[in-house]
Amino acid sequence: RFILFPIQYPKIWGMYKEAKSSFWTTEDICLVRDRLHWQQELDDDKCLFIYQRLTTSDLPNLTFLAMVNHAVNPEPAKQFCLEVQIAEARSFYGFQTMKENIHCENYSLLMKTFLDCTVPPHTSFENLENIPWLKQKREWTRQHLSPHTSSFSECVITFIAENGIIFMSSFTAVFWLKQHNLLPGLSFAFELTYQDLWLHIQFASHLFSLLQQHPHPCIIEQIINEAVQLELELLSNAIPINTFGINPKLMSEFIQFLANDPLLSLGHSKLYHAVNPFPSLPTSLFHMHQQQVSRESIHLPQCNMQDFSLANL
Repeated sequence: RFILFPIQYPKIWGMYKEAKSSFWTTEDICLVRDRLHWQQELDDDKCLFIYQRLTTSDLPNLTFLAMVNHAVNPEPAKQFCLEVQIAEARSFYGFQTMKENIHCENYSLLMKTFLDCTVPPHTSFENLENIPWLKQKREWTRQHLSPHTSSFSECVITFIAENGIIFMSSFTAVFWLKQHNLLPGLSFAFELTYQDLWLHIQFASHLFSLLQQHPHPCIIEQIINEAVQLELELLSNAIPINTFGINPKLMSEFIQFLANDPLLSLGHSKLYHAVNPFPSLPTSLFHMHQQQVSRESIHLPQCNMQDFSLANL
């Protein structure tokens, strides 16, 4: 089908309209105060944590991993768009691709702001290339997100699992920063990106429900459980979350609690008997739409990022 109207999938079209209405750019984010906080307000452990999250985060849709070894498709929306025949869905994926480009630009800006200017960025990437847990994540994503080794439905499940579970522990630290009025630009950037990811996950879940053939429930359970184990591995080996006053055991339970949402959205029953140990935190990406981010609520001045230079700070 190559003719858009009349609309045949109104819910998909509504999600496309919602994506357009939540459009943002890097010019909406000001990082001047963040640089001052980085130099004056944060201790070495907190700086190390944020550095790790930036150099291993999924915020740029795996752009970092692609830069390291081109091991992962950095733009899954393009891959999905090639396989989907629904015109309304192709419209959504086209806009998702544009947003992924903005995420990548924003990620690069964050790297420019927080990385030590004396260390070339490629050096940092090279040092991270052989980290065991990062290699494990890269291999897992390559296996499950490749159209050569996985069906379309399995790729959709992987996309949902990756964006809804893996690296969710980073959001708790960003929430801590926001509570303490630190790094407002970074916090705003994370919120905007997660708002986009929530909609992308909602869309993927709805598209999955429209598929005529679904994988066996055991496959859904396997992919979700593997994503949980990867996040728990990251939690135990790479993230000093106790630095932010977060109990690692409670964080593990929080990750398992979050994982039930993707399972339910895919028509599967809950797998984890976990409760939310952090009631003050947003319970998941799926619920963040209840408090959608707005430029006015953040009270951050817009910056002309072309005029922004670390040399001027």
